[in-house]
Amino acid sequence: MNLHNKFTTAALPALLALSTLALFGCGVNSATGNNSPQPDFSYETEEKNDETGLTIAAVKPDLVDPDVIAPEPEPGTPAFAVAADGYTVEAQMQIGLMDPDKTADRFRAMYEAQYAAKLRTAANNAITTILKDKGFNVQPVESYDDVVGNGKEQGFLTSLPNYTLGIGNETSSTECEKNICTQKGKLLIDGQYLYQMAEPHTGTTVAYRRMNLYGLRIEEPYTIQTYETEPGALVKVKNILGMNEALVDTSQQALADGLTRLYQNTMAETERTISRPQILALKDTIDRLKNSETP
Repeated sequence: MNLHNKFTTAALPALLALSTLALFGCGVNSATGNNSPQPDFSYETEEKNDETGLTIAAVKPDLVDPDVIAPEPEPGTPAFAVAADGYTVEAQMQIGLMDPDKTADRFRAMYEAQYAAKLRTAANNAITTILKDKGFNVQPVESYDDVVGNGKEQGFLTSLPNYTLGIGNETSSTECEKNICTQKGKLLIDGQYLYQMAEPHTGTTVAYRRMNLYGLRIEEPYTIQTYETEPGALVKVKNILGMNEALVDTSQQALADGLTRLYQNTMAETERTISRPQILALKDTIDRLKNSETP
């Protein structure tokens, strides 16, 4: 048998599989592509108020890496930042107590690739709307450095949201039958959400709320079915084409549902924390901080 015939014979199963795909369709799993489950990142505020004439510098939400510990604060670090780092370390220690198996890497990678940026954008938009509906003008900024850059503070106050998320899972059962393994468990989201409002000249915290996400008990069930033994030619071709070979996979739906609960709860808590009457009552105190000589 010449080399050409060897190649043709070896490739025959794959070609047959491709023909089968052409005849019966690709059948892409609904958890991939444009049909992937999406969290509900919409939010409606509870009330709208008259304008106060005050401007809030709204920093985009900070998504803290749960595996990176913040260094010791340098002299002159604003008080709100020192407090935030302390709370974050506590959250990271709490996340470290989670005992995820290797499936947790699947959830974490899915979150970072598909949802993290959307969560940040949605939270930023919702907080902007909350501030406007409470009667404040909003100056959007990327970071706190943009607020105090060039020695000139922007805004009457600074809005500072912060997420430190642990994405894990707990497996309840794994059973294999007829070359198919079925894993059942629940997605877990732990960590913290921290919202602060600070006076930019001194860095003094005017309002804050820390949510320990463990208290929300964000747990969503999932099922993943995979092939136990080496798959046949059809499945191999699906893999080559980037198609999901899992027979059943609700892990992405579980993550989307979990992030919906996270988002809705943290935005509602943010709206409760931003107290228009309290901020207006503290205006004279905040003005004195702005005019103080020592930040």
